[in-house]
Amino acid sequence: RDLTRIENMGVDELGKVVRADRVLVGNLREFSTMEPKTVGIMRGTCIIDLVLFDAPNKQSLWKQSFKIHYPDRGVGIPSSDTTPENIREELMKSASDIIAKKFYTYKERRKPPPMEW
Repeated sequence: RDLTRIENMGVDELGKVVRADRVLVGNLREFSTMEPKTVGIMRGTCIIDLVLFDAPNKQSLWKQSFKIHYPDRGVGIPSSDTTPENIREELMKSASDIIAKKFYTYKERRKPPPMEW
């Protein structure tokens, strides 16, 4: 499909084209694989703004912004131990998982207890 045409559609028209009552619109506001002001440390960061619309009525039902990091804790990963492609892939997996969980019920996985030797 022609992406320019889709980008210029209103949510009501897009909903009709894809046969959906709800349309999720996202804006990727920031995306990076390097930790700012560091040398040799990689840490992915993205900021995503989302709005869920009731397409036929063009009504906003929900909106939220997300700031997501990979790795999500710590200072990052030495660039000698990873690649920008790996950081990008893992960051997008994390973002997809966080966003998807807003739309279905789930149970957190419990970590198994540590093994005793």
